[in-house]
Amino acid sequence: MPAGPRLRVRRQEPDPSRPDRRRQRRLLALPGRGRPGPRGRRRLRLRRRRGQGRDSGRLPHGRAPSPRRRPPPAGPSRGGLDAARSQAYLVRPETERGPQAARRRAPSVRAPRHMSHAVIAATGLFTPDQSISNAELAAAYNAYAERFNADHAAEIAEGEVAELTPSSVEFIEKASGIKSRFVLDKAGVLDPARMAPNIPERADEDLSIMAEMAVAAARQAIAAWGKPVSEIGAVLCAASNMPRPYPALSIEVQQALGIDGFAFDMNVACSSATFGIKTAADFIASGSVKAVLMVNPEVCSAHLNFKDRDSHFIFGDVATAVIVESSDQAGPGGWDVLGTRLKTVFSNNIRNNFGFLNNAAPEGIGQPDKMFVQQGRKVFKDVVPMVSDMIVDHARDLGIDPATLKRMWLHQANINMNQFIGRKVLGREPTPEENVIILDEYANTSSAGSIIAFHLRQQDMAPGDTGLICSFGAGYSAGTVFVRKRG
Repeated sequence: MPAGPRLRVRRQEPDPSRPDRRRQRRLLALPGRGRPGPRGRRRLRLRRRRGQGRDSGRLPHGRAPSPRRRPPPAGPSRGGLDAARSQAYLVRPETERGPQAARRRAPSVRAPRHMSHAVIAATGLFTPDQSISNAELAAAYNAYAERFNADHAAEIAEGEVAELTPSSVEFIEKASGIKSRFVLDKAGVLDPARMAPNIPERADEDLSIMAEMAVAAARQAIAAWGKPVSEIGAVLCAASNMPRPYPALSIEVQQALGIDGFAFDMNVACSSATFGIKTAADFIASGSVKAVLMVNPEVCSAHLNFKDRDSHFIFGDVATAVIVESSDQAGPGGWDVLGTRLKTVFSNNIRNNFGFLNNAAPEGIGQPDKMFVQQGRKVFKDVVPMVSDMIVDHARDLGIDPATLKRMWLHQANINMNQFIGRKVLGREPTPEENVIILDEYANTSSAGSIIAFHLRQQDMAPGDTGLICSFGAGYSAGTVFVRKRG
């Protein structure tokens, strides 16, 4: 078949006023590929929207120039500002080339968007009206131990059962620094035949004992706050033990106070309060809510084995409350949250095996491991250096010299632990005003301890003073919250 006439195609010269799409695709393609990949196509779309010409601001292999960054706006400080610190503010390129750029409005700098941060606005404290001294507690334990040794004299003589040694006021104070503790029921604890608080169950329709404690602390915090509960958007119940799996204790508290929004429980043992503050601060930073109520009801006497000489003196009962709100609506006073940090490391050295699965293994019900159990010396050796280093590292990351801290409100578990941590953080022997101790009167109140210390020992601080709320305990778990007094 004869070949037809050969067509001659006239090559069209490129129009310099129009962008060369083929050349753009070729330059935006990833190395080794003939067509642009997802990133290249995205860059191409962005360039088309900007109306840039084919030669404007292009880098090798089609990489678009990175936008310049502007530092975030100055806030109260660098820390609660943990969320604001990560915000990048972008500036459009100052020059745009190509014919379409002239028809577009001149590039403008986007103003930095202000990000609110968390403020601790108010706190509350509920303290039971009954207190037990070391002398009373030691006498009750010794009466129990004497009775136990008499009832098991034969087994003790045969070496089958260990003889119980007596307790004393001197032993308790040297081991812990505790001199007394508040409890819901004194009579049951001091009864050698019982050695446990007597707290009767309540009907489901009645407010539970832990909710009642939490509501009392919360109402004190709300009164100090001076705002309606309608401004609270979330309720957190952060405690080492809950009375039941469900319904959540926090929802019961929410209903009792007439608060809308949502509520949930959280348990990180003695560190629950700082974990709760961190959670509340994150809600504030994300804009989810404007104010959060956190409560820490602790009935520690109910999970303490008063028949164990090594731990029968450790705990007390109490409830605390903290209101965290957005700086956008916070009034004068309160504390800016500069930064929060959490840490967990698994350990069995503090443990409580009580739970719903006990019903599936009835032979273990009532055994000592279904209450608080700890290896105290191991805990001291592991936790003290971990917490000390955590505080120092967090402070330096926030640009704070640890030695300049005006006050530390540490977890109130053991005076020896707190003194050691205070020396490590400050680099010297801390004064009683710098390293607050309230465990002599309240004993260890689990998650509430550091909040009690903060609630009772912060009124004398001046605007601009920096302090630390820190808790640590089972898990292991630890939390640090650096705060600064507002004007």
